Amino acid sequence: MKQKLLAFFALALMAALPASADIEVDGLFYSVYNNEATVTGQVNGGQNPGGDLVIPDTVDIYGRIYPVTAIGTNAFHSDNITSVDIPRTINKMYFGAFINCNKLERVYIHDLEAWCKITFNNNWANPLYYAYHIYLNGEELSDLVIPNSITQINNWAFINGLSITSVTLPNTLKSIGVEAFAYCENIESVVIPNSVDTIGSFSFRSCKNMKSLTLPNNIKTIGQCTFESCWELDNVVIPESVTVIDEHAFRNCGKLANVTFPQGLTSIGNEAFNGCPITSLEFPNSLLKIGTFAFASCQSLESLYIPRNVESIGNGAFAYCNELTSIVVDSNNQYYDSRGDCNAVIETSSNTLVKGCNNTVIPNDIVAIGTYAFYACQGLTSVDIPNTVVSIGTYAFWICNNLAHLNLGNSLVTIGIGAFGHCVGLTSVVIPNSVTTVGDRAFESCKYLADLTIGNAVDSIGKQSFTGCTGLMNIVVGPENPKYDSRDNCNAFIETSTNTLLFGGGNATIPNTVTTIAPKAFNLMKSLRSIVIPNSVTHIGEMAFFNSNLRDLTILDGDNEVTIDQQAFQYCGELLAVHLPNSVTSVGQSAFYACNKLEEFTIGNGLTVISDKMVHNCIKLSKLVIGSAVDTIGIEAFYNCYRLTDITCLAITPPRAAPDIFTYYYANPSIYNATLSVPLATVEAYRATYPWSEFTNIVGILIGGDINGDGELTVSDLSVLINLILSDGELPASADVNGDGVANMTDVTLLINGMLNAE
Repeated sequence: MKQKLLAFFALALMAALPASADIEVDGLFYSVYNNEATVTGQVNGGQNPGGDLVIPDTVDIYGRIYPVTAIGTNAFHSDNITSVDIPRTINKMYFGAFINCNKLERVYIHDLEAWCKITFNNNWANPLYYAYHIYLNGEELSDLVIPNSITQINNWAFINGLSITSVTLPNTLKSIGVEAFAYCENIESVVIPNSVDTIGSFSFRSCKNMKSLTLPNNIKTIGQCTFESCWELDNVVIPESVTVIDEHAFRNCGKLANVTFPQGLTSIGNEAFNGCPITSLEFPNSLLKIGTFAFASCQSLESLYIPRNVESIGNGAFAYCNELTSIVVDSNNQYYDSRGDCNAVIETSSNTLVKGCNNTVIPNDIVAIGTYAFYACQGLTSVDIPNTVVSIGTYAFWICNNLAHLNLGNSLVTIGIGAFGHCVGLTSVVIPNSVTTVGDRAFESCKYLADLTIGNAVDSIGKQSFTGCTGLMNIVVGPENPKYDSRDNCNAFIETSTNTLLFGGGNATIPNTVTTIAPKAFNLMKSLRSIVIPNSVTHIGEMAFFNSNLRDLTILDGDNEVTIDQQAFQYCGELLAVHLPNSVTSVGQSAFYACNKLEEFTIGNGLTVISDKMVHNCIKLSKLVIGSAVDTIGIEAFYNCYRLTDITCLAITPPRAAPDIFTYYYANPSIYNATLSVPLATVEAYRATYPWSEFTNIVGILIGGDINGDGELTVSDLSVLINLILSDGELPASADVNGDGVANMTDVTLLINGMLNAE
């Protein structure tokens, strides 16, 4: 009777518990709903001490037995779990059931049919995503034979199953889910039976060793990324039932040279065969659409025939097919043509050339050259743009490496983004007077371009249009151009209204009317060896001289305050010495980072803050002078300048400095053996202030005395100093000889000693 009462109360307690209540049994937490138990987590927040996790098929909760049918959301997230045993009762694993179980190595199952019926809410729900190896009844599963009772393989069922080398699918199978076999890298062949009518997106993605594939004759669509990156796949026959090949379906199948398309195919999606070494294409007449980059980088493709019903060809559909020499459009196609045997595809209604090749002759009646039209046609050596053309599209001639002759027609108005970027064969470009717009990166990295003429009508030059044109020496802007000029034969182009130098060549000079040097103006300019920045310049933009071969830099002092932006001279690996005059009041972070040959660096008296990493990693720097106005030095300002032997800091008050300003990569303290020279009156202050106190040799120096400014310490200086002190006259800064902030007879004595030592 007592046992019956206990059982009754246990059942009553269970009935009173909310459905979501977690109950701990043997180290696992469970929730109960509809007389079924879901594992919701582990004791100690999932930190499993043993590594081997066993999920029971039933659980006893207050004397009642429940089947364990699910694993809950984020139930296990332990780095300590190395294996998991899944019972046949499990039919669902919720979102992230095994998220971040990064040390999981083995998944044990006991019933393949039961495993195939599990619903996984996402890839992290499946422990195989992390474990890579699945074991059936104690033996690692390599030859996977799906039971005849299975009609669908669920999403993510065998994702990342590296142990699987072969797959046998039954004739009862109807569908294969999303990423069902994705990243099963060791599967070598797959025969998908004709009973299958749906293959999910990404289902065989990155099955890198798959060499053969047989597709069923009932599917209508090959989904997104279904066979992407199946590197060993060399031949595919698309069944007659297929009407759509979706985007990325066979992208980066690096050996896929042969594809047979069915007569009912209507659409090939974006990047569907991008990066495949297809040698020839035979499109069916049913084809209507070819997507963006659909066959881009098919570098073995030699000929192209566009059938009569194709009505849409996406941008770059055949970009970087650099072996293409023959292009023909069916004469009955009403949307595209290859008029006059021009070896190109032309959109008939707009007279836009959308795809050309190495042998294209540009017809005289087209008005535009489309996006990616000649992208990477590396056999193209000469281009004459007809006078009818008004625009050249984005990346139209990008990476045409051997293009040596370019004649731009006299009706051209727009040169698009990256239109001639990386055309390294170009040595001379004349932008005609009809052009108004030169797009971003239009001639980027044309590294042998030496001569550039910019026409009178150009009123917009995009960012980085000539960045990387490292051989550019001669730049001329048309004399009637109202927006830009190349005043004083400076070999640069300048925005006239703002006096901003936008871009300069290797032998450029900066006119003394320029006030701003634009960001990246001399970026990567390897032919630049010397530059004088006049005192009219007030701002040097970010990365203005980044990674140039500048060796000699002169910044002229003046009355205007000068700001230098971050990374302005970063990686100027030939620069030997830098003197920042007093007019420089702001220098950005990493401005002189990794100037590897820099030996001397002087900071004038206008700078108050030395920014983070300003002279970082200048490994040959031996002499450093810090101006008197500096009060703050940023993080790693002189980091890894481990050859410093002579440091002078003229600030009367020791600047506040991050502890790592002089740190060497290997924490070598020898940097603190350098001589640190400071104002005579402040030696003790430096010795008491970190990190200056780390220096073993701190010496005091005279910081004034040249009262008359003739560059020498003479009797004249002494006479002037004594008279000014006795008469209470206005004292110049140089009268404070010892740097104690005042001028008095102590300074007179020090000046006399300085004169005697000089003699």
